[in-house]
Amino acid sequence: MCIRDRAYTTVLSVYLPIAIIGYQVYGTAVFSPILCSIPRTGVIQMGAKALVTLHILLTYPVLMSLLLTGVERAVKMSGSSGPVYLVKRTIFRCVLVGATIGVAVAVPYFSTIMSLVGALCVVACTFVLPALFFVKLHTTCLRDRLLPLGVALVGTVGATIGAEQAFHELVDKIRTHASE
Repeated sequence: MCIRDRAYTTVLSVYLPIAIIGYQVYGTAVFSPILCSIPRTGVIQMGAKALVTLHILLTYPVLMSLLLTGVERAVKMSGSSGPVYLVKRTIFRCVLVGATIGVAVAVPYFSTIMSLVGALCVVACTFVLPALFFVKLHTTCLRDRLLPLGVALVGTVGATIGAEQAFHELVDKIRTHASE
């Protein structure tokens, strides 16, 4: 078993029991975000919120650095050194981070839009496209294609259901806001 398979198995062994137990406890009465489903007071709620906040604070810079590095290259800002370059780069990055915060705050129904984007893009990039690329590049017979195509099919079904739910939620929010 290669390290990637062990990693996926480990992640699955952690998430699957949590999902099963959570569904057993809350069923279909679970709230979004999930933190609203656990008791609102006490150490568990505060600890969960602290861990989610820590996760976002530690993940955001990693994800943004990829985007910011690409934008810096596009505007010919990378490759320099020295204090003037560092000041320009820091100001540039602060402005772009501020812009992302501004979008998240100013765009109405941002979380629902992100749910729609996530259902379409994340599932496509995680399940569908890698499976299809694998089939295109590495398979020679039908037997080798069945599992990747099955993964792509399950991903497509999941993306369709998620996108439909997010779309209907977005339409409901827009209608409710328009009628007020």
